[in-house]
Amino acid sequence: MRSCNQFNLGIYDEIIIEGGVESIRLSLIPELAKLTHSIIWMLPENKISYFKSQIDDSLPIKIISNTFPSSSFAAKISVLVFKLLKGHFKDYIESSYKNIYLKLVCKKYKISSILTTCIYGQKFPSCSVPISGIICDLNLDPYKKESMMKSIKNWIKNCNYIFSISKVTTKQILKEFKEIEHIANRVQTIPLSYSDQLNLNSRRRSKEDFITFFYPASFNPNKGHLALLKVVINMLEEKNLADFQVILSGNGTEKIISDKTLDNTKLEETRRFGWKNRYKLKDKLIVKGFVNALQLSSLYSSSDYIVLPSLKEGFGLPLSEGLYYGLPIIAFDLESYQEQVNLYRADDRITFVPLNSISDLQNEMRKAIRFPKEKESISQIKKRTSNWTWSDVAGTYCDYILRENGVKN
Repeated sequence: MRSCNQFNLGIYDEIIIEGGVESIRLSLIPELAKLTHSIIWMLPENKISYFKSQIDDSLPIKIISNTFPSSSFAAKISVLVFKLLKGHFKDYIESSYKNIYLKLVCKKYKISSILTTCIYGQKFPSCSVPISGIICDLNLDPYKKESMMKSIKNWIKNCNYIFSISKVTTKQILKEFKEIEHIANRVQTIPLSYSDQLNLNSRRRSKEDFITFFYPASFNPNKGHLALLKVVINMLEEKNLADFQVILSGNGTEKIISDKTLDNTKLEETRRFGWKNRYKLKDKLIVKGFVNALQLSSLYSSSDYIVLPSLKEGFGLPLSEGLYYGLPIIAFDLESYQEQVNLYRADDRITFVPLNSISDLQNEMRKAIRFPKEKESISQIKKRTSNWTWSDVAGTYCDYILRENGVKN
């Protein structure tokens, strides 16, 4: 791992996603800033003030718009052109303006490389410097999958590198796009780490004879919330079981107990189950919805176990974050979770259950209530999590930036 302090790195992000992607950005970019001369982070205009508030202003990170500001002459000209053409060629004109803007920014700030932290449906930008992008997973929304896969394919064909966040995601990419020439050389695996935005607090259990399970995940079809709700209902019928509660956080989780119908059939099944059993779940299921980093830290600190009933994950940050808080973890057996177990040598802290087995998940949660494991001490946590940190992640990206710019290892 070497310094890239002679280079200015551009971060070009059009698509902002709350949750795991935001955690990646707020953890990776500050670490990259410590290794490069400066970071020029280009974001949608309406997101600039928020991300500025989340970044240490002592770091060499300049946050600007990812296209001509709405008040600029160029933006006003584009609006006029749209009107004259009555909306025709809108995508082409918008893309052209963005590319012109990006080229001007690269020239002004002497940018050496561009990195996009989550490509998904983002169009591949046109620029004279090396461009790379991060793929978090291929577990895409069925309604958007076709357009997103087309976008990802275009990125793989034209970029310098595609960075995958896990080996399992890399395997998915290589299989899905195997017809692309030299794809294996372009796709590189760089695992994530636990979030540096979180702060360690108390290590002791908050209450004796009471267990708090925590599941931080956005409400989407792959996250397995329905299985967890069914386990809670089943355990409520058991006798001689100590008190417990399950806390959910994440974008959209407030819809789990709601009377408003959802378009997605899988999410609607979960919502219907939650709404039907809302009175039974009232004292056992605490739904927080989207939370900021400080609130998330508090929820981790006040929990006794992390439970992860997710059905698919590109990486699964809550597992690494759970280890960072010294919490024991119960999870469905996913390949991406196994990668993290190996990375942090954490076999002793994680209990895997067969994928989508509600009965096995219930058995392990019951055991946790009756015979709870203690949290690890801060010294144990630091020893375990020092194996792979965001500093290591950023350093690996820096190595590829050097290669892109012709610096030999």
